[in-house]
Amino acid sequence: MRFFIDFQPEIGSAVLLSREDAHHCNVLRYRVGDELTLCDGAGNDYICRLDKIGRDEVQCIVLSRFLSTGEPSARLEVFCAIPKGDKAAHIVRKATELGAAGISFFSSERTIGKLKSSDRYSIIAREAAMQSGRGIIPPLRLYESFEDALTSAETLELRLFCWEEERVHTLKNALNGKAPASVAIVTGAEGGFTTEEAQLAESRGFELITLGTRILRCETAPLAVLSAITLLGDF
Repeated sequence: MRFFIDFQPEIGSAVLLSREDAHHCNVLRYRVGDELTLCDGAGNDYICRLDKIGRDEVQCIVLSRFLSTGEPSARLEVFCAIPKGDKAAHIVRKATELGAAGISFFSSERTIGKLKSSDRYSIIAREAAMQSGRGIIPPLRLYESFEDALTSAETLELRLFCWEEERVHTLKNALNGKAPASVAIVTGAEGGFTTEEAQLAESRGFELITLGTRILRCETAPLAVLSAITLLGDF
């Protein structure tokens, strides 16, 4: 089990876990002398030995530090049009497990849904990062417009725009042996993107790609691309 902290401890120092993490330790029946992993959220892991265990307080001693092995070699960021219902929670959870370095939601022409409490999504991302062995907790962002999301995604090297009207250019074509340092994955809401939105994205350097002959649900598309990139690109 791993737990996230918001600082970088020194080797040999004592670290006091949060009350919530202390509760997890008790539920998992940890004992003094057991080892666990702390992560500073910046890609560093720390092997620690439990020193004190109480009902609401757990202390451990930092034994060693090393780079997290749970991060892809490329920075993979997901940009999704806001879906209906609670599909955003599913996207956040699974995209975190699959290695997303950032998860953004935005309003598009055909967006119907609205995001619920962002605090809840942050908790979901944290739990998914703990469970899947991530070295970071991906930050969550909300953009008021489609254009704002494109502007943010333009900072990434390879920019993929998933559009159901594209018929020829595939994800494999877009990768084509490349090893980009960063990738933006842009997907639409239930109704997809308009032609005007696709044309705007293309004019700003995004590659329009098809995800095949089947129409994927809006909560499936970004996860399918994340999975394929980590396999095809060997990230």
